[in-house]
Amino acid sequence: MCGHGAATPTAWAKLLFWRDLGTTEIGGFGISAAKDPLLIEDVRLVKQICSAVTVRFDDGAVAPGCGLCRWQRESAGDAAMYARVYDHLAPHADADWPVHLELTLSSDCNLACAMCNGAFSSTIRRRREGLAPMRSPYGDEFFEQLPALLAHLHTTKFLGGEPFLAKENLRVWELMADQPERPACHVTTNGTVYTARVADVLAEVLRLADEVPRDFAKVAGSLEQLNQSLREQIVNHDGQRGGVLAEVFSGVDVIENSDAGRSFNAFYRLLLDPELIEGFDAAVDAVLQRGFTNELPLAESAFLRQYLTTLQRESAQVRGTLTDLSRSLRRFVETQEYREHKRLADAIGRAEQVAMAVLRDLPATHPLGLGLDLTSMTISSIGGWTLHNPADVRTSEQVTGSRFLPAGVALFERNIRGLDQTFTTDDGDAAVLQVEVQQGRGARRAAAAPCLKARG
Repeated sequence: MCGHGAATPTAWAKLLFWRDLGTTEIGGFGISAAKDPLLIEDVRLVKQICSAVTVRFDDGAVAPGCGLCRWQRESAGDAAMYARVYDHLAPHADADWPVHLELTLSSDCNLACAMCNGAFSSTIRRRREGLAPMRSPYGDEFFEQLPALLAHLHTTKFLGGEPFLAKENLRVWELMADQPERPACHVTTNGTVYTARVADVLAEVLRLADEVPRDFAKVAGSLEQLNQSLREQIVNHDGQRGGVLAEVFSGVDVIENSDAGRSFNAFYRLLLDPELIEGFDAAVDAVLQRGFTNELPLAESAFLRQYLTTLQRESAQVRGTLTDLSRSLRRFVETQEYREHKRLADAIGRAEQVAMAVLRDLPATHPLGLGLDLTSMTISSIGGWTLHNPADVRTSEQVTGSRFLPAGVALFERNIRGLDQTFTTDDGDAAVLQVEVQQGRGARRAAAAPCLKARG
C-alpha cells in the first residue's frame, strides 16, 4: 500500500493473490472503511483488458463503490451517466500523460451544509457525526512526484471540503505556478474563506491591476519614440513623393505591429467587447458581494468597482495618441513641413561633408577670416539673477476700487471722471467725442458707436 494508508488482512490477502496469479498488470478498487477512509477493508475488480504493462477498464464497467453511476446507467442508460463528462479526455494511442486532473486532497471545511456529509466536511464529521478528524495520507513523497505530471496537464479541478482551507492544495498551486505552461485551474469553493494567504494574494492581484494603466502610459511613450524615428527616416528618404508616402504608410504599420502597439490593440479590443465587459462587471460584482471583501480598505473596493472605467479611459487616451501620430505623419509629408526639414537636413549634411574634408588639411583651430554677427540678446550667468520683490514697486497712495454695475454692461461701465479723448473712425473721418461719464452713464452710447481708434 502507498502513502499512510492501511489494509485489513482480507484486502491484503487478495492483493497478494492477484499479484502472483499471472504475469500481467491488474487494476481494481479499494473499498475503505466508513469511519476511516484510509483503512482499505476490501479490494474488488471490474471487467478489464490487461497486458504486462497496461490496464484498460471496460467502458461498461462501474466501480463497486459508485452507486450513483450504476443507478444512472440502470435507470436511463449509459448516456445518462455522469462519467460521460470525461469521455472527451480518453487517452490517444500516443498519449503518455493525462491532460486532466481532479484532486480532493482534504475534507477541511468551515461549513456544515444540510445536503453534505462528513466525508466532505470536517465540521459535519466533528459536530454532526461525532467522528475524529481524517488523517492526511499526502506526505512530501506525493508532492515530489507531481511536477512531472503537472507539466502535461491542460486542466485541473480542485474539490473539497473547502479547497482554500487545505494546505495540501496550496502546495499544489505553488507547484503549478512554477510551471512554464500553467494548466487551467477550476476550484469549487463556498467563497467564504478569507485567510492571511488570501489577503496576500489579493493584494498582489490589486498591485498588478494597478500597473496596467501605467503600462498604457509606457505604450504611449513607445509610440512617441517610434514616431520620432519614422520622421527621421522620412526626412532622410531620397525617393520621390510617392515613395515617401509609401514609407509613411508602412511606418503606421510599424507602429501598429510593434510589441507595444500589438499588446495595446489586443487589450483595447478586449475592452470594446460588450460580452467581455459584461462578464468582467459581473465577476467584480460577485467578488465584492463576498463577505471577506468587508475586510478590504475602502480605497481598494472603490478601485475594483472603477477599474474597468479606468482602463477604458486610459486606453482611449493611448488610442487617441496612436491615431494622432498616424495622422501627423501623413500631414508631415503632405505639407511643406517635410520639404523644409529635408532641405535643412541636406544643408547640414553638406556642411558636415565640407567640414570633414577641410579637417584633413587644416586644424580645427585654424582662423577662417569670417565674422559672424552675434545675437543682440545679452547672455548672463544665472548667478547674476535677482528675485523680483513686489514690495519694491508698492505705491504709497491709496488705491480706490471701481464699482461695477449689474451684468450686461459690466465690461463698459466704470466710474470715469473728466475723460477727454479724441477718436478717429475706421473710415478716416475725424470726430471728437467729449465723454463725461458719471457713475456709469454714457457707457451704453460709447458701446453703440462705430469701431473707433484712439488718437494721440
